[in-house]
Order: sequence, then structure tokens, then C-alpha cells
Amino acid sequence: MQAERTSSDPTGADRSLTALQSQLELTNAQLHATEAELESSRQRLRESQLEIDKLKHRIDWLCRKLFGKSSEKVDPSQLALAFEQLAVEDAAAGAADVKAPEEDGPVETDSGEPRGRGKKKGHGRGALPANLPRRRVVIEVPAQERACSCCQREMTPFGEDVKLTLDYEPARITVVETVRVKYSCSKCHEGVVIAPVPDAVMDKGLPEAGMLAYVAVSKYADHLPLYRLERVMARSGLVISRNTLGDWIDFIADSFSSVIEAMKKKILKGPIVQSDDTKVRVLGGPEGSYAGYLWCYGGLHDEVVFDFTEGRGREGPQRFLDGYQGYLQVDAYAGYDVVFARGKVLEVACWAHVRRKIFEARTTDPKRADPLLGMIAALYAVEAEAKGLTADEREALRDERSRPLLARIHERLLQARADVLPKSPMGQAVTYALNQWAALQRYLEDGRLAIDNNATERSLRGVAVGRKNWLFTGSEAGGRRAAVLYSIVESCRRLRLDPFAYIRDVLPRLASHPARQVEQLTPAGWRTTFPEIAASAVVPAAL
Repeated sequence: MQAERTSSDPTGADRSLTALQSQLELTNAQLHATEAELESSRQRLRESQLEIDKLKHRIDWLCRKLFGKSSEKVDPSQLALAFEQLAVEDAAAGAADVKAPEEDGPVETDSGEPRGRGKKKGHGRGALPANLPRRRVVIEVPAQERACSCCQREMTPFGEDVKLTLDYEPARITVVETVRVKYSCSKCHEGVVIAPVPDAVMDKGLPEAGMLAYVAVSKYADHLPLYRLERVMARSGLVISRNTLGDWIDFIADSFSSVIEAMKKKILKGPIVQSDDTKVRVLGGPEGSYAGYLWCYGGLHDEVVFDFTEGRGREGPQRFLDGYQGYLQVDAYAGYDVVFARGKVLEVACWAHVRRKIFEARTTDPKRADPLLGMIAALYAVEAEAKGLTADEREALRDERSRPLLARIHERLLQARADVLPKSPMGQAVTYALNQWAALQRYLEDGRLAIDNNATERSLRGVAVGRKNWLFTGSEAGGRRAAVLYSIVESCRRLRLDPFAYIRDVLPRLASHPARQVEQLTPAGWRTTFPEIAASAVVPAAL
């Protein structure tokens, strides 16, 4: 009877249906909330994993910088697998195979050092340089032992047994005593004559050209801070304060300013300029010190010019490169964009920077990094083969061998961009390469262009080593003088000239040399204008 009343009660059924609908809506809302929370958790997990990958990448980079080698090497077995994968892709696409490098050792991916050719030579002792002074020490047989044991006649010499050894004598500081004899008439005691005063390298100063050259080379080529040089001189018995040594450095830099200007004009007249920069600490800022920058600019003739700026803004490159037209090979620093915006300078990118970023991403994504490193290694194999060729021959070889490789690298970069997270180490490396792709291909246009900017980076190594010793420059003026002397020292290194011999010979010439012919006194000009003197200043290529 009760069941009949319930089933026939429409109001009760409606209430039950409404309750069920409310329960269903509540359940759906809870389900949507759970799904949203799950998706949020997944997003946080992805972000956390990305952050972990970035931190692992950062830790690996820091450990390699602190404890590892500066060169970046890839296990050849890993590259071999990458090349096998590329070969399979080639077979499927009907393309030509890319030859893998010989598996005779780790593959250098960014050492910055010139590669050796052929097998390493043994460690046999080479001939001692003929230009070194020699001290002959003769050891004679005692007279009583020179009698022949058979006939008792005195023996005669017929040859020598010579042994060469090396000895060292500390550098000697010499006092030059310049004497001018006076003459007068012994009868009338009038008309005194005396020889004119010879031109001094430094007016009212003690140092001769050799001493000044020694101080400059000790600091900027051998990286000795002036306080250490002060101690070195004190051991020779001469006490010269570091303040005085600093004044000598100022004089040398000021003397060579016209030479540096001539070198700059020569570089900017050329068709190609490479540039890079490095940081130096400068005293005298509002907070005690600030970051200054030394910029290195080099052309085709082995001379380089350094420029100092108080910051890393675009004003530095814009001022130095004002009026330049041609190729400019740099990294991706945005400060150069104002130079390219003029439309008269073509950007050439650096493959070493691309390779370095991909190598650093290997810790998080070796599957994508190794094939790319393998193809970049093949690009460098073409460059090794092109050494010794003319510019036209090198351009033809690149067009035949490197252009197809670049097309495949571009294809793989596009594929990687679609697959990886943009903020991951590999995503950042891929974005870096694709953003510069037009500039990365530009080295194919001219056989005189290099594949990377490593030559300029090597020129900055002296600054990097030096600042670990002298730590900072004392002022903005000190930074500018450092730029002058680094220009001289590094240009001499590139030209295989002893910077001491160059500075010692050129300093006395600067005061009397015609200003319109100052290019004859640049390191390259000096080598051509004074070949006999320069021949004695040649140093081994390894230096």
C-alpha cells in the first residue's frame, strides 16, 4: 500500500530525480577539478623536469669550466653511432653518404687550437737555435798523457767530441754612460765646443728603448704585474717603483698611438673584419670598480687592434667600425646590430659558438646533439682539407661539400625545434642556430672568410691570462693604454715577431719618422720595410 502511494506520488519522484541530477553535477564538477589539478600537476612536473635539466646542464658546464679541459671532445664511438644513423637516413632518402671522421681518437669540437697534421713526432731533441750565444769550453788531455804508447811521439789532434748543453744567466741591467767631450782653445780659452746631445727615447727619463720594451713585454706578453716586475728588478740591484714603471708604460702607449691608428685604418680598409670582446675590471667607478671591455678587431693581414670601452653597449662597435664596408664576423651579441642596420656591413656568424652550445646540451639530449655534432665535424673536415688552397678553390670546395651538409643540418635543426621545449638547453641551442642561419651560411660566399671566429678568440687569451695576474686596470686611461699595448703584442704574435725586438727598434724611430709613412712602423710594415732587422726577430710558430 505504501509502495503504491510512493510510485503514484509524482512530487516525490521529481525530488529524487533532482537530487540525482545535483549529485551527478557535483561529481562532474569534482571530476573536472581533479582533471584540472592533474593537468596542473603534470605542468608543474614538466617545469620541474625542465628546471632539473637546466640545473644539470649548468652544473656540468661549471664542473667542466672548473675541473675539466677547455676543449670539448666527443667519444668517437658515440659519433660513430650518429653517423650510422645519418647513413641510414641517406640511404632512405637516396642522398650521398657523409663520411665519418677516422676513429683514431676523440673528436675535437671546440678546442680553438690549430689542429696538428699527421702523426705526432717523437720526443727527440731538436737542434739548438744557431742565433743563441755560445760559450766554448775546451777540455784538453794533460800533456803527460799525449805521448804515444808505442813510439813515445807526441800525439796530434784530429777531431773533437762536442756536447751541447744549456745554461742561463739572469738578465742584466746596464747603465749607459753617454760622454760628450768638451773642446776649447788652450791659448785664448774661448770658443768651447761640444757634441750635440743625442736624441733621447724618453726626455728627462732614465730608460733606453731596451728597458722600455722589457717593461712593456713583461706585463702584456708575459703577464707580469708591475709589483712583480719591481721585485725582479730589485734582484738585479735596481730599485724602480711600480709607479715609475707605470709612467713608462704610459709613455710607450702614447708613443705608439699613431701606429695603432694606422693599423686601424688598414684593417677597416679590408673586406673582412672579425671581432670579439672580453671583460676587464676597472677601478675608479662610483662603487669603487666597474666592468670595462676590451674589444679585438682583426682583418686579413694578421694585425689586430684592441679598443677599450667603459661598457658593453653598442656605442663601442658603432664608433670603431664607423665607415666600414664589408663582412663582419662576430657572435650573436645584439650590440653589433646597429652596425648591420646601416646595410653596408654583412654579418658572418661563428660556427664555433653554435657547436659549443650544442655540445653543452649533450648532457640533457645526446640523442639530438650527437648527429648535429657529427655533421658539424664534417663541416670542419672540409675546412681542414681546404687549407693551403686559394680563396677561389676553397669557395668551390665549400660549394660542393659544405652546402649539402648545411642543408641537412638546417633540416635537423627545424625538426629538433618542433620536438624540444624552447627553454631546454637543446631548445636554446637550436634557437640560437636558427636565428643566425643566414649569417651561418655566409662563409660560403667568399673563400677568404673563415668558418668561425676562433682566430679573434685566441687573440683575447692573452687578456684572459693577464687579468688573472694584474686583476684590474687602474682607470679608464689605463684601459686605453692596455688596448694599445695588447694591439702591439698580439699583432707581433700573429706575425711571429718578437715583440721586445720590435718595440726596442721602433721606439727610437717614432719621433723622427715621417708621419705620412707611419704605416711602415706597424708590425707588418716594419717586417717589410726593415727585413734584415725583422729576420732576427722571428720566433717559432708555436709561440
